[in-house]
Amino acid sequence: MQANNLIKNWVQFLGALQLRFGPSEFDDPRGKQAKLYQRSTVADFQNHFQELSNKAPSISEDFLVSLFISGLKPKLMRELLVAQPSTLLQTMAMAKLYEEKYMHFQSSFKNSWGKTSTTAPAISGVKFAHSPSAPTIQVSSSLIPVKQLTPAELKVRRDKGLCYNCDDKFRPGHKCKSKFFLLLVNDEEVEDGEVEGNDTEICCEELEVDQFPEVSMLAFDGKHTPKTIRLQGMYQSHILQVLIDNDSTHNFIQERLVSNLGISKMDIKPFHVFVGNGEVLTCSSKCLNIPIKIQGHEFRFDLYILPIQGVEVVLGIEWLELLGPVITDYKHLTMKF
Repeated sequence: MQANNLIKNWVQFLGALQLRFGPSEFDDPRGKQAKLYQRSTVADFQNHFQELSNKAPSISEDFLVSLFISGLKPKLMRELLVAQPSTLLQTMAMAKLYEEKYMHFQSSFKNSWGKTSTTAPAISGVKFAHSPSAPTIQVSSSLIPVKQLTPAELKVRRDKGLCYNCDDKFRPGHKCKSKFFLLLVNDEEVEDGEVEGNDTEICCEELEVDQFPEVSMLAFDGKHTPKTIRLQGMYQSHILQVLIDNDSTHNFIQERLVSNLGISKMDIKPFHVFVGNGEVLTCSSKCLNIPIKIQGHEFRFDLYILPIQGVEVVLGIEWLELLGPVITDYKHLTMKF
């Protein structure tokens, strides 16, 4: 163009450059960005997202964060909705971190039918307040492999009085050095409460991680960690011990409580529950639309029935994600949503 004397100054050069390589006047990068969804990896989605962002520089960062989260695969989107990252760079980094977590989970599940998540001691009590959302960051759990014990190994450990998860003697108040969580799988995948050997294969590429509800081991035992909050609730005239645990995917209620209070329940397709120490539990029923008052606010929950200890109700991500943006201040003991 310069040879043909079509470009005479810098302004004309910039205009020609934009016309040649930039978007046409009929392009709508904002519309394309709003319809962009993750098809493969987070990195690939991020590349396409940033390419469109560069063509629409007037979009605010808060709106870009919302667009990025809404375009992720459902399991990653739910994680980030709870974590509430405050910047776009933070959002992209956390999405990659959670993606690695789920990839590790799928690999561990295929190889050993088990995985673990870490938790550690927490503060009791919380005050609820309704307020506009504000940014907060939640640290992802690290993953530690767990050995699955056979029924014969379980019997040997029981006879010797050993802990199922470590080699120490089991006694009241015993705490393992490692932490772990429960994994629920469909009844069809494991028969008679036993884990099958190498003849069983799971195609992890076709499984959504959301199919396997989890409850952290410390939530199962009713213990406190910095990522759990313990408080009192009320069902009818009965005072409940409630644990809010963001390492548990679903809501659970103590089996003994359901029986004692005569709470109505319904049968569901049984799930085998693999405990990190090798034992197997079964969940075959749940309670629907149970009203529980927590500090003056009434909530209704669908609760899976399990023989949990210490607390009577565990509230996990299944409930937390319904609240929308949640800010948890462990120093001042408040939750805002």
